[in-house]
Amino acid sequence: MIIGAFALFAAEAKFASHGVLTTGGIVLLTLAACFCRRAHPEMRVHPLTALAVSIPLGIITAFLMSIAVRARRNKVVTGEQGLIGEIESRKPR
Repeated sequence: MIIGAFALFAAEAKFASHGVLTTGGIVLLTLAACFCRRAHPEMRVHPLTALAVSIPLGIITAFLMSIAVRARRNKVVTGEQGLIGEIESRKPR
C-alpha cells in the first residue's frame, strides 16, 4: 500500500489530475500505516503517531509534485529553444 501511495504521488507529476491522485496517495498512505499496526502486533504504533507521520509526508510530497508540474509547464529559456522568437537588440557593427 505504501508503494501504491508513492506511485500515486508520482502519477500526479505525470498527469494533471488537479490533486485527485495526491489525495488518494495521502489516504492510501494513512490506511497503510493503520493496517500495518493491526497486521503486526510487534509493530505497535499509536494511531495518532501514524497519522502525524503520514499526513505531513503526503502534504510535503503534494507540494513538491505541484512544483514539478509547474516547472514542466514553464517556457524553455535555455539553448536553441529559448532563442526562438527572440529579437536581437544589438545592431551589428
